[in-house]
Amino acid sequence: MTNYTVTPYGLCFGVGIFISSILIGHYTWQLLGLVVLSVVLQSFLCDTCSYQYTYASILSALPILLLLLSSDPFGKSSCSYLKTILIAISVGAAIGRIGCYVVGCCSGGECPTDYPLGLKYTDSFINRKFNVPSITVYPSVLLEIILQSVIAFVVWKSDYGIQLYGILNMLLLALTNTWRMEKRMGGNEIISYGSLLLFSVLSYWKCGPTASKLKPQFKWIYLFASAVVTFITSNDINFSSKK
Repeated sequence: MTNYTVTPYGLCFGVGIFISSILIGHYTWQLLGLVVLSVVLQSFLCDTCSYQYTYASILSALPILLLLLSSDPFGKSSCSYLKTILIAISVGAAIGRIGCYVVGCCSGGECPTDYPLGLKYTDSFINRKFNVPSITVYPSVLLEIILQSVIAFVVWKSDYGIQLYGILNMLLLALTNTWRMEKRMGGNEIISYGSLLLFSVLSYWKCGPTASKLKPQFKWIYLFASAVVTFITSNDINFSSKK
């Protein structure tokens, strides 16, 4: 019998979804369908994604799906909405990474114990995974929190924020991947790089300069959806692992 629980990682992920939902302001059935489709696709994109959620694999699918399968795919009427979604995704990712920092997953590689910015874990995911009582790692997860916040700000403020979203996330993944304990997507991170670069190229052609139109809005359904996401991510209930 499976024992389900709520973890700090899942809770932070749920809070990230909640804040992102408020920033988006309103959902369409099309957007929800694309999010679900990206979650299904991500489980097939890498060697490790069949049993856990990997943000890099989500980035391999979701942005380009939003661009190509949105309404009015070759016009500009949906670009402002797309930009709002990308800002919200970046904010949600920054919040979700706080959960990674707390539990010790997605961490940097092991570093000397006296490293000035090293993160020391004594009772965390990484201790149990490598069966060590104490470990100090490079603070790559803190760097990701900061960079995702910067990306959210740049996408919001720049008229070319949509295009910069793909390029900046590609650089973030490549930069932090050099310090991570385990490589992203089981070593298939080139899929993410290529997809994000293609997204930036295609979005330049489709959208060009686009102004931000953030209209935050609270709805009680966002709390319910966040609770569901918290439960799913806390227990790694993944499409591929349950099929």
